[in-house]
Amino acid sequence: MSQPDSTNFDDKIASNHASLAALDISATDSIDDEILDTFYNREHLLSVMMATLEYIDGRINNGLTLPYFADIEPELWQEKSKTLDIYITDDVEGRALNLEARGKDYATNILSYPSELPAAVIELMPTLPLGELIICHEVMVREAAEQDKTVAQHISIC
Repeated sequence: MSQPDSTNFDDKIASNHASLAALDISATDSIDDEILDTFYNREHLLSVMMATLEYIDGRINNGLTLPYFADIEPELWQEKSKTLDIYITDDVEGRALNLEARGKDYATNILSYPSELPAAVIELMPTLPLGELIICHEVMVREAAEQDKTVAQHISIC
């Protein structure tokens, strides 16, 4: 996957948004670089993620408990930098993963695998791993058309 030089961008992100340490994006071989650059641009996904983390922080300040991180003190969750892995796949692999994970024999738009590390381990880590999102690009394209949205709009708000 071709990505812009992320060194300066990562430095800018780190200085403005300490809540995000890493966003790793990868894809199956059948997803070409043009699709990745067009729809899963690192800069765009970082801005979506940062907005989401800021929203969650606001909700935590109002008493939200995150179900997958219920054992972690809210202050610790808010102070730790976060990491997230995103994997872009096709219908074939998406269907197999959905069947394995949920027993559903079709590709779905997004599968999420939250980190299952115990709170005691996370407390020792410099970053808080959020987990992995698996996005099936072909499903996202189909759903965008069904909902009269552009693919970029659908990916940003799905």
